[in-house]
Amino acid sequence: MSRTAIQVTQGLKKAQRLPVSKARKIGDPSQRPAGQTRLTVNEKDYYDGCFAAWAAIPDEVIFRQFTSVTQQGISQDIRLEITHYEKFFEAITLHQIKQSGRMTFNQVRDDVAAQWKTLEKAVTPSEYAMSLNFNQASPNATNYAQLSAANMVTDMVSSQILLVRNLMTRAFTEGLTRRQVSSQLVTLLNEMPAMGLAPGVSGMANIFGEATRGLNQRYANAVYNSATRMMRLNPNMTPEQLKQKTNAYGNRLRRSRARMIARTEIMRASNQGRLDGMMQAADQGLVNPVAAKKQWVTSRFDVCPICVPLNGVTTNLRGTFGQGFQAPPAHPNCRCTIRMLPDPLTYGLPRSTGTGQVDSPLRFIRPEIPGQRIRSIVPDSGVVSLGPGF
Repeated sequence: MSRTAIQVTQGLKKAQRLPVSKARKIGDPSQRPAGQTRLTVNEKDYYDGCFAAWAAIPDEVIFRQFTSVTQQGISQDIRLEITHYEKFFEAITLHQIKQSGRMTFNQVRDDVAAQWKTLEKAVTPSEYAMSLNFNQASPNATNYAQLSAANMVTDMVSSQILLVRNLMTRAFTEGLTRRQVSSQLVTLLNEMPAMGLAPGVSGMANIFGEATRGLNQRYANAVYNSATRMMRLNPNMTPEQLKQKTNAYGNRLRRSRARMIARTEIMRASNQGRLDGMMQAADQGLVNPVAAKKQWVTSRFDVCPICVPLNGVTTNLRGTFGQGFQAPPAHPNCRCTIRMLPDPLTYGLPRSTGTGQVDSPLRFIRPEIPGQRIRSIVPDSGVVSLGPGF
């Protein structure tokens, strides 16, 4: 896909305060300083995928959305076109999960290996720790990526259906089919050629069809409000002029929505990767799965009211935060991450077994419940807050 520069438009400055992956100390949250709007590579790929999926919706299908009474078959037609991009979203999500999972696993492994260097053996526990690697073929990562991509396609279809339904309902409520109306916009829509349809319906499709492509209900309403305002300020505006300005504004909102989706979904995949890396570290004996914790970490600045009470909260590796979140994000454009807190007192130095001979290889066993694995631990309902100063 071609890559184009992303312009930050007036009125959409919120898009500047979002997360970006960059070199930082272990445990520091991802963050995007105010004014830094560039997307990461994975975010840009997801952004391009959103635009490509929306562009794939045929113009004829969108026109039928505005003009059809029954809407029968439209949802299936949209899904048929967008589904082609499901594998693309899945691949990007899986790539991000692997990146974050490998990074988290390696951080834990290196830290544990440093702790174990105090033991002197023929094959030291630290060497054993360094021999462990993150499983790139994790079935949990693959399943999550598939589910995430499928949900994204479903959301794109439902958003497109709902925005047109909401827009048409609003237009009819405001008098689209009346002969005498006070709205300059509705007057213009009613004066446009009806093409055998109810007055104004063809005008709605012509003016708002392309402008609202790929938006959600809130953004589609913003486009309608903008058109209403433009017509009030310039009653003599022609349909061609109104369509040009409406499309320009819709495209600005479409870029904003694509950025929000890309950043939120990549952050979601990133934290899912961190969680998978933590679980693999526990499964491979690097940390005690009973004593280890995960902690919610917010950005250092501009934290929203939703995430402020979650900062510093810890739970076990399979526990949940607040409203049932396994990991961030808690909302669109959330910048929060999670980090692992191993046993706060000690990693629990392993005990060695075996003689080192061929028939009895030397192994190191972590002090834990026999047979206990992280994925078999039942999540607890309690969380422990370490306080804002932790």
